[in-house]
This record gives sequence, C-alpha cells and structure tokens, in this order.
Amino acid sequence: GGTNLKILLVAVPNDVIFQYREIAKSANLEAKFLEAETFALLMSLGQTDKITTGLIDVGARSTSCSMVEGGALKSSHSLDIAGNEMTQSIVRILGIEHEEAEKLKRKYGIEAILQKTAGLEADKVAKALLTSVDAILTEIKRIFHTFSLEEKKEIQKVVLAGGAALLPGLKEYFADSLQKKVEIINPFAKIFYPPVLEKIVK
Repeated sequence: GGTNLKILLVAVPNDVIFQYREIAKSANLEAKFLEAETFALLMSLGQTDKITTGLIDVGARSTSCSMVEGGALKSSHSLDIAGNEMTQSIVRILGIEHEEAEKLKRKYGIEAILQKTAGLEADKVAKALLTSVDAILTEIKRIFHTFSLEEKKEIQKVVLAGGAALLPGLKEYFADSLQKKVEIINPFAKIFYPPVLEKIVK
C-alpha cells in the first residue's frame, strides 16, 4: 500500500513579499531568503520533545495560533483580532489619544481583573481590553478543540509570543481560561551568550 502523507501548505501574498524586498533594498541589503514568521517563531521555540504545544503570537495586526509537536508545525490559524484592536478599545472607552492608550495598555494590561485593588484607571483599561482578549481566547479554544478532534490529542502546553505577550496579567488570564500551563517564549533559550549579557538579553 501507499504511504499517507500530510502536506502543510503555506502561502504569502505577493505584496507582503514585495514590501520586505523594498525594506531590504532601502537598507542596502539583498534579501536572499524570506521565511514565514510562524516558522521563525517555531525555531526560536527550540522544541525537540513530543509535547503538543499551542504557540500563540499576538502581534499588532493579527494573532496566529499554531500547533507544534516535536519541532514540527502541525497546523496554523490566523485571527484578525490583535494588539491594535486592543489599543483602539482603550481609545474608544477612555476617550484618549492612540499613543496614550498604547502606554496604558502596556502599563496595566488586564491585571486589574486578577487584582481587585489595582485602581480605577487600571480597572478601566482592563475592562476595555477584555473584549478583544476574550474574543481571541474564544477562537483559540475553538481551534484547540478542532485540533484535538482531528488529531486525537490534547494541547499540553501554551506558549505566548508577540508584542502583547508581556501585557500584565495576560499570561495568568490565558492559563486560567484555557486551563493549560502557559509560558512566554524565550527566543534566546537555545542561544549561548556570555553571562554578563543576561540582564540585557532579558
């Protein structure tokens, strides 16, 4: 009999490739090789074990949710809800400028949901962010459930990446909502560097 193969198809719009080539050209560099961001994240994850991991990258314009096992990408999904939408929620609800909203987002995150004594401003920011955060979590739960049904295995660990990964309270909120162990990605985990650089690298 023949061998059954699973093929992962990756497509990137030509205009995105053109943009990166133009950036390289402007910097007097020649782009010899371009790689989808998910695969770069996969390498920085440095996974070699067989643990089934959900890799969630919350960027500015989109959120990606990828399933990884033994260093291989099993499937990946992209969501439109991301960091910019979180900031816009603060702009609308608090009636402030985008730049100030971005500062408050990074300062307070959603920690007020976990700590009831965080203060009025922190509470307003958390409530503004929660709509977007909960929408992301709803989609992730759906993706995880579909993966579990198709692959007959559960996601054992979740790793957060992207600009929003360090928002105060986000890691803990994800862990509680998903009922999974959640870590923040460490892209330097498999890289050797002098101990004197430890503080800078962190």
